[in-house]
Order: sequence, then C-alpha cells, then structure tokens
Amino acid sequence: MDNNEGKMRVLLKIKIDLSTEELGTILKEEIKWIPNLIPKHELLEKKKIEILATVSPDDTPLATETCRYVIHDSETGTWGIVSEPNPSDFDFRLKNDRSDKLKRATEKLVEALSSSHSLNLSGLKFNPEVVVYAPGSPNVSFYGTIIPQGRLRYAIQRRSVEASVGILFLTMALLFSLLTIPPIKVVLFGSPVSAWGQWASDNMGRLSTTGFATFATTWTSIFLYYWRDID
Repeated sequence: MDNNEGKMRVLLKIKIDLSTEELGTILKEEIKWIPNLIPKHELLEKKKIEILATVSPDDTPLATETCRYVIHDSETGTWGIVSEPNPSDFDFRLKNDRSDKLKRATEKLVEALSSSHSLNLSGLKFNPEVVVYAPGSPNVSFYGTIIPQGRLRYAIQRRSVEASVGILFLTMALLFSLLTIPPIKVVLFGSPVSAWGQWASDNMGRLSTTGFATFATTWTSIFLYYWRDID
C-alpha cells in the first residue's frame, strides 16, 4: 500500500513581507516548527518526497520547485512542507493519517504564526480558507476557516445582530431598573406615589425584567455557538 493512502492533508496559505530566509529563521528559532536537523537530512528529504507525492499533478511542478522548508510538530506527529509559489506568498502543506491530530496541528500552526511578533510586524495575512483534502485523493474534502483573532471574538462577529440586540436590551434593563430605585421613584412620582405613578413604576419594572431576560437569551446563544459550533 502507498504510504500516503489514508493520510489527510491540509493546505494553508499566508502572505508575509519577509524573505524566505527570514521566515525560515522565525519557523526554526521562534515558533520551533523546523526540526533541528542538518539541511538535506535523509529524514527531511523522505518527508518532503512523501508530501509532494500527495500534491495534485497540476500543482506538483511548482510545489516541488518552490519547496523551501520541511516542518514538523512533535506533539501531533504532523509533517509538512513550506513552498513559496510567489514572492511573499507561502503555502504550508501538512499531512497526518489522523484527522484529529491534523486539525490540532493546523490550529497550533495558526496560533504560532498569529502570535509571532515578528510576523505581525511584517504584515502577516492568512488566506481565510484552509483546504482539507480527502485521504488518498487530490479532491478537496472540505474547507475550514482561519480564526486567528480568537474564538470568542469570532463568535461575536458572526452573531453581531444577536450581540447588538442583547446589549440594547441590557442597556434598557439597567435604565428602567435605575428608575425604579426608591429614591429616584420618589423624585419621579412623588410621595405617596399616585395610582398612575405606581402603574408606570410597575411597567418599568416589567420592562427591566424583560430586558435582562432578552440579554441573557441572546448572549447564551452566542456562548453556545462559541463552545459548540466553532470547530
């Protein structure tokens, strides 16, 4: 059986205003993704050949010609290569036979790149789509989404309408709750409070309760999306 059959692959693209050598230094010294082996080491060459063998025939010549580094994540056992199809454009190809480990390795790589002060100063930009290929096939299995700014912030951005509605109702709830505090209630409606004043005060209390409930409902849905739906 071909050693590449059954192995899932990921293609992650970035744009960065750095030379090949500068990126290599960051990958090796700062984020520790380049193995501490001599260039052209037998293991590195073997892994490079294995990964290039999984690239689609149309892309193989360019990927081979522009391959710059072999990378590795020891925690997940994931190997990959970095190619430079155009100046300042870098393609990261990762491979693992277990989808959960490949997913974790991709997340770690995105986190490491996003956290690099040197890369951020150099205008790091991710292609928002991560391409995931089916095992033993050049066909795309599905597309993932880069979330470098953090899961919670991403969830709020994706659910911006619910977030805005929740904040609006929270503001309303706090305002009406404030107006029903006894000292303020006396200022607004006098003492003793008239029937109409009591009616108004009671309705403000109900509106306050409704506002708090609406805020809790909308933001609960956002947190459920954060914990459950963002993979």
